[in-house]
Amino acid sequence: METNGRLVRKMICLVRDRQTLICFVIYLSGVSNCYVFKSRLQEYAQKAGLPTPVYETIKEGPSHEPSFRSTVTVKDVRYDSLPGFFNRKAAEQSAAEVALVELAKAGEINESTSQPVVSLASTI
Repeated sequence: METNGRLVRKMICLVRDRQTLICFVIYLSGVSNCYVFKSRLQEYAQKAGLPTPVYETIKEGPSHEPSFRSTVTVKDVRYDSLPGFFNRKAAEQSAAEVALVELAKAGEINESTSQPVVSLASTI
């Protein structure tokens, strides 16, 4: 993840088959535009008849410059966020995003549920 002021660029790559790699680049302005992953994970759990996903968030670093990371548990499997978020909500969104991508890879959910809201797809 790269930051340039408040604009965040993130790339997510999914392997479709041995010859196709789909990459999504999303641009997020602050945290407010990325609340969709927790909602999508919650919807998946409800549709699948599963318990509500459970989030555990850890605050690290000095109090004047905290860093957050989170883990979400779905179907007794733990999914860890990327490290180094500046707030709890962003860390939880990252954990939910990781869970959605991994569940999509495993064929548990359809691919459209795990895709970012804003994406640019390219095929290699």
